[in-house]
Amino acid sequence: MAGGLILCVSQKRRDEPYLFKATNIKVYSMEEAAYHCYRYWNQSLDDFTSEPFIAWTRDVLGLSDISAELMKIAGGSGDVKEKLMSFLGMFYDANDARLSALSASVAEWSKRLEWEKLKEQADYFVKNKKPVRALELYKKALKLCENVKLLNNAAVALMSIGGRFQEALAFLKRALEIEPRNPKALLNVAEVSIMSGESEAAAEALDALSPESADALFLRGELKARAGEMNAAISYFERAAALKPSARLFYRMAESYCSIKAFEKAFAALARVERRDSEYYIKFADVKREAEGKQAAIESVKRAVEDENLPPEEQSYLCAELASRYRLSGDRKKAAAAAELALSVHETARALLERARAEKDMGNFKLYQLFLKKAIDACKLKVMNEELTLRG
Repeated sequence: MAGGLILCVSQKRRDEPYLFKATNIKVYSMEEAAYHCYRYWNQSLDDFTSEPFIAWTRDVLGLSDISAELMKIAGGSGDVKEKLMSFLGMFYDANDARLSALSASVAEWSKRLEWEKLKEQADYFVKNKKPVRALELYKKALKLCENVKLLNNAAVALMSIGGRFQEALAFLKRALEIEPRNPKALLNVAEVSIMSGESEAAAEALDALSPESADALFLRGELKARAGEMNAAISYFERAAALKPSARLFYRMAESYCSIKAFEKAFAALARVERRDSEYYIKFADVKREAEGKQAAIESVKRAVEDENLPPEEQSYLCAELASRYRLSGDRKKAAAAAELALSVHETARALLERARAEKDMGNFKLYQLFLKKAIDACKLKVMNEELTLRG
C-alpha cells in the first residue's frame, strides 16, 4: 500500500512472474501481488483465489503456508469483500484507514453487482411477459439500492399486471422525487394515468416532456383516442411515426383507422410494418374481420400459416390462432385439425391448450383432460427452463 508497510514474506524475488490478465501486469513477489490486489482490486478478484495463483505462490515463491491460507479463503463461505480482506489482512495492518476505506468500496461494489444481476433477471422476465416474477426480483433489488432505473422498471412490471395502477404510480412518484425530470418516469406516469383513466394527470406528465418526443406524441394520441377524437389521435400517431417508426405505432394506427371505418388506410398502416411475424398476421386478420367479416379473417390466417419464412414456433402460434378462430366460429372439427397441425409444427403450451378446448367442445372429456394436463406441464417446464437459463 502506497506509504504503508507491507509485511515481507517472500524469501527473494523470483524470475518466473505471475501475470494478472485483466491489467496485463506481471508481479515477481507476494508483496507486489498483494499491492496489485489492493491497487486494482476489482480487476484482481478472479486471481488471488485461483488455482494458478495459489500454485505460483506454492511452487514458484515457495510459500506453502500462504498457499494453504489462500486455499482456505477460496473454499470459504465468505463473500467477495470478506475474501479480499482476508487475503490483504495477511500483509497489511488491519487498522490502516485505507484498508477500511477499501473494504467499504468493495462492499458497495458487491451490492451493486448483486442488484444489477437481479435487475438483469427481472428485465428478462418482463421481456418474456412474466411481470409477476419480474416484480419480485425488482423489489429484491430495491432493498439493496433504491434508484430510478429499478423504480421505473418495477412500475412497468406492475403496469403489465391488471389493475395495479396505484402501486405503479407509487414507484414512479418515488423515482421522480429522486430525479424530477426523468423522461422515462414521466412517460410511464403518463401511460399508467391513461390506463387508469386519469387524463389530467397524463396530460400534466406529458407537458413536462419535449413536445417533439416520439413517445410523448404516441401517448398524446392515446389520450385523444380514449376521448373519442380519432382523427386527432391518428394525427399524433403519424407525427410520432415520422420521428420513430415502430410496429407498435402502425398497429395502433390501423386500429384507429378501423374504428372510423377507414379500412384502406388501416391496411396502408399495416403495410408500413417491416417485420412480417405472427403478430403482424394476426393484426392483419383483425383488420380483415372488421372490414370483411369473420370468414375473411380466418382465410387470412390460413394464408399466413403457409409463410415458409416464419420460424416453427411462430407457425405453430398462427396455427393455434387459426384453431381459436375456427372454434369461436363454431367449426369444432376444423379447430381440432388446426390445433393438431400446430402441435405437429412445434409443440407449445398454447397449441396444447387449443387442442384441449377443441376436444372439450366436441365432448371428448378424457382427451380434453389429457391435453389440458400436457399444456400445464409445458408451462411448468418452460418456467423451469427459464429459471435454469437465468442461473446460467
